[in-house]
Amino acid sequence: MSLDRTGKMASIEFVSPLSMSECLERLRAAAAVSERQPITSWPSINDPMLVRVSGTRLRLMKASGGPPRNSFRRMFHGEVVEHPSGALIRGRFALHFLVRAFLCVWFGVVTYAAVRVLFTAGERSVVAFPILLGLVGVAIVRSGISLSRRGEREVLHYLRELLEVPRRVLENAPSK
Repeated sequence: MSLDRTGKMASIEFVSPLSMSECLERLRAAAAVSERQPITSWPSINDPMLVRVSGTRLRLMKASGGPPRNSFRRMFHGEVVEHPSGALIRGRFALHFLVRAFLCVWFGVVTYAAVRVLFTAGERSVVAFPILLGLVGVAIVRSGISLSRRGEREVLHYLRELLEVPRRVLENAPSK
């Protein structure tokens, strides 16, 4: 994935020759889940992709592959909007909201512990433990994301095939 100037993950955009309503119809058919079902409801785990559509917004994630139970596997969060040539699909890959919330708490506690130990402990070498915990946390998150990159490429390929996007139109796709 490429980063923009602010350090945020670059947005992925591509244009389908299909209309916005036809794109959404195909995505809803692929989801096989009603918009009225709870947000935690996903189609069968045996499907190749987990697809969720709500209004013009969508979420996709590769259902299998990669390490089992990889909580750091990112989902494609996107939207479908009208475009003069059909429909514009734009979005980015991001961690699930609950995973991001957990990481904020985790790194917040580790940072608090490091600062507290630094200012209250008589022995300065004790501060190495919370710093080490933080570094291990970063390594686990980065490796989980790295292991899911192939799945992200497959999600983009799946979207391109489903929405009949010409190969040359796919922009900002993750590189191998």
